[in-house]
Amino acid sequence: MRNVLYILTILMFVAISNANAQQQPQYTQFQHNPYVINNAFAGVYDMLDINASFRRQWVGINGAPETYYLSVSSPIGKNKKPLYNPSLRISRPGAKSAVSDPKISTGKVKHGVGGIILNDKYGHFVRTNVLASYAIHVPIIDGYNFALGVQGGVSNHILRDLNLLDIGDPYYATIMANGGKKNYFDLNSSALFYSEDLFIGYTVNNLIKYGINNRSNPSDYDLRMHHFAMAGYNFYLSNDRIKLTPSVIAKYMHPAPVVFDVNVKAVFDNWIWGGLSYRHTDAISAMFGLYVNGMFKLSYSYDFSVAGLRSYNAGSHEVVMGFTLGNQK
Repeated sequence: MRNVLYILTILMFVAISNANAQQQPQYTQFQHNPYVINNAFAGVYDMLDINASFRRQWVGINGAPETYYLSVSSPIGKNKKPLYNPSLRISRPGAKSAVSDPKISTGKVKHGVGGIILNDKYGHFVRTNVLASYAIHVPIIDGYNFALGVQGGVSNHILRDLNLLDIGDPYYATIMANGGKKNYFDLNSSALFYSEDLFIGYTVNNLIKYGINNRSNPSDYDLRMHHFAMAGYNFYLSNDRIKLTPSVIAKYMHPAPVVFDVNVKAVFDNWIWGGLSYRHTDAISAMFGLYVNGMFKLSYSYDFSVAGLRSYNAGSHEVVMGFTLGNQK
């Protein structure tokens, strides 16, 4: 256990010192649905996991980012028939369920699949991704698995409602050659080392830059590779009634400035949770959520801006809703 904590601490400091910002969507509640950041999480939990989210960033600023997504992930193969059958209740303090404390099995080879539909709006740009993923999980040492995931699909970029004084600008003319729309193949890959309580992951997005039609040029929308590193560990307190999960996520995209998030999440009696997050030079976030009926989850977070934009916006809002079906008793 001591060695595991040392590894986690070292990874956190390395990620914090080397991480740079990214231009892809921000997710304050990445702990609530880690698959949206790292596709190797598909198949980690012994359950079908469906999530939908809406994020509105920097309220009060015209053209500020708005992000929507719908994701699904699940293990595949010869799994037992689902055993968990929740009764109709809001909560049952102390009772574990597939949604509040999903089971993680290690020590065997397993497979996972997933998919996500994402729509991200920022300024005059709109990006829509439709992606599917596959992950393979193999045991490394007792109690620990290593997973590799690949995710691919189509990315559509649109430039809308833009009025220029110089309509002969070559950059504008190139993009508008297809009516402001460009389609690209999208390929992402992830790695994950995990146990029942530990996760250490790495993801790289935009591995390829290939247009679907001849007029699509990656330079049109400045497509760049993005890197994400994440780590977290579960601690159990007060006779297991409280599960405390500190975590860190670091993001890099050359040549953007450093961005990292440090988070802590506490689940009480397996039905209500709260958390805090700090995003370097950007925001402090408060989060809370509920696990309802042993199958549903609902959470909300609010980001308080601490950067130069704090005087011009009313913060950021993010809502995540989820539904799970698991095989645990």
